[in-house]
Amino acid sequence: MVRWHVWIKEHEFLGKKGTSQDGFRDLLRASPTPKAVTGRNLSSEDLSKSSLQGRYEISRYAPVCLWEEDFSEVKQAFDDLRNRGIRDFRRHFEKHPEEILSFAGKVKINDVNEYTLELYQAKTKEDLLKGLEIVFSKQSYEVFKEELIALADGKTRFMSEAVNRTLNGEQIHILLSLAVPPGYKESLSRVIVCITDISAKQRKARELERIGEKYRKIFQNAIDAMFVADTETGIIMEANESAGKLLGMSTIQMVGMHFTEFHPKEEREAYRSIFEKHASRGRSLSDNLLVCQRNGRKIPVLFSSSIISLDGRNYIVGMFRRVLSPDHAQRHARAGKSLVTERKVSSHAKERLSGREREVLTLIAGGMSNRQMAEILCISEKTVETHRTRVMNKLNLHKTADLVRYAIASGFVS
Repeated sequence: MVRWHVWIKEHEFLGKKGTSQDGFRDLLRASPTPKAVTGRNLSSEDLSKSSLQGRYEISRYAPVCLWEEDFSEVKQAFDDLRNRGIRDFRRHFEKHPEEILSFAGKVKINDVNEYTLELYQAKTKEDLLKGLEIVFSKQSYEVFKEELIALADGKTRFMSEAVNRTLNGEQIHILLSLAVPPGYKESLSRVIVCITDISAKQRKARELERIGEKYRKIFQNAIDAMFVADTETGIIMEANESAGKLLGMSTIQMVGMHFTEFHPKEEREAYRSIFEKHASRGRSLSDNLLVCQRNGRKIPVLFSSSIISLDGRNYIVGMFRRVLSPDHAQRHARAGKSLVTERKVSSHAKERLSGREREVLTLIAGGMSNRQMAEILCISEKTVETHRTRVMNKLNLHKTADLVRYAIASGFVS
């Protein structure tokens, strides 16, 4: 039967040869003997019986799966191959993969504990043994091959992760550890396998990976230029494709550069001071800045940033949005037949907008949803909606389309 063992050092149950016929009694024979029980002195015979019974119960009802298996026929098959001149077992099994199934059929499962039955949703040991074809899938071949190679090479430990199924078909992620007890290395007639259920851990890892991928896609596909810089060094750690288009270079070229290299030479010290002040205060920042392309062309941008902390280090996440020149803004306003004039927006409305409200207006004009804006600005969706409402009230505009036209006419976006 195809098996997939994963082996964990934290659970090493190494027994010794003895007269007990119960594998789990023998398995725990090496446990320390208590010096006293219930506060009274006991005879050596009483201590022996008490200790043996206690170790047996710990093994039988331990909250971890324990399997006792017999690999003696596997050992004999190893010897037969050696007699045929086989020394490289990895090469042999890769050349003859069909033998892996044959070797799996030589493994005998002598006993399992109660938790094993519970994990695999088996009522009895017999039910579990009959359903091993469900428990171990085709994926088990590769891991079982590695197990065989380890044992053939004389190793007494092996560790791996695997995916099994319960008898009801439920998928479980497991960590198994194999140990050959002292005195059984030559015969392999006793092998102890410990299985730990790590399904919850795997689900959490997958969820974190999914969330990470989600935010990476938002970052990489944002219409605005975005950067991540180390607050201590000022070195650019990440940059998206829009940043490359804005500055006229690839993202690979930008990573590793100092942030001041993106600004005009004559103003770099001023920008360095702004950066250091922002990093020390740890607050969000919004301002109008100039960035410089590789050909020396200066581009006005609306800059906004926030401080984030990852793995004990602080980073600045900055967003640059290109600002149109007044001539371009006027042409776009006429082409779009802007409703700004019809609404008689106050000439001072733009000045009345706060820095955060300008950021929100810019992102709205860029087609961002409330959720996307919340993720970029590191605020809640409710707060985004509050800023949106305030912008509309201050500008006397009541539709998103009107906000977009206003943003274009005012030079916020192209």
